Amino acid sequence: MLHSSITLFCFMYLYAMKVLHEPEIRTILITGCSSGIGRGIASVFIQQGWKVFATARNPLDIIDFSQMGATTLALDVTSDDSVNAAAEYVTKKHGSLDVLVNNAGFGIYGPLEELPIEKAKKQFETNVFGLARVTNAFLPLLRLGNRPLIVNISSVAGLAAMPLGGWYCASKYAVEALSDTYRTELHKFGIKTVLVEPGPVVSNFSKVGFKSLDYLPKESQYPELMQFMANWRQRSKSGKPKTPEDLGRLVLRITSRRNPGARYLFTGTAYLVYFMSRLLPVWLFDRVILHIFNKKTN
Repeated sequence: MLHSSITLFCFMYLYAMKVLHEPEIRTILITGCSSGIGRGIASVFIQQGWKVFATARNPLDIIDFSQMGATTLALDVTSDDSVNAAAEYVTKKHGSLDVLVNNAGFGIYGPLEELPIEKAKKQFETNVFGLARVTNAFLPLLRLGNRPLIVNISSVAGLAAMPLGGWYCASKYAVEALSDTYRTELHKFGIKTVLVEPGPVVSNFSKVGFKSLDYLPKESQYPELMQFMANWRQRSKSGKPKTPEDLGRLVLRITSRRNPGARYLFTGTAYLVYFMSRLLPVWLFDRVILHIFNKKTN
């Protein structure tokens, strides 16, 4: 009898140790994985053994992730049908979701006066309404998740508005507002909402943004800003900014925290803009910005 009790105790102890020390496999869905930050985040989480749902408008752009063990899905954040289909697929395949990363987005640059409103609407449809569309569709799955978390990729552009980036900054200001609202509204469900605010990161983001130059008039009323943009385009090819994988590792650290912060700055530029915009009076901050633009265009 004593021998049987000891055997049972040992078995139960070993089983408990196995459960306690067995790696926790969590699930994550990331939007906009075809390039840049989304691709970097997906790569990091795949390497860490997570169950990854990597999404993009064209799944052929992320077929390599399926070969690495991830599940790849077509997801266009501007389409109700596409988003709902992705949510239904995850529901059938897994039944819950632990982390949602809203990364899909793009930027357009140019003077507010000269950028077509239709282009700005398309940007808001992706950066703002797309974020809300995806979040709302996956909330039922997040409610069933393990330490559910929403990570919204904002930008230094959501901290302070700059010349040439008015519409992009406006979309990221909106992302900041949506995130703050989701954070308080979803608190009762135990769903955390976090903002990541990166500065320059190695990606095709600026290359895509520079395409907005095609929409501007040949004879701009802002030649000095156009020259700044040309110089900026050249500078974007130099230097050693952070990589998308660096940002992915930050997101990974955030997911490991039971009580993550509301905001995480990423890169020195983000910290600089944050403190300048909060510590300097508006007139002085404007003067600094104007000095930077004038200095770079001479």
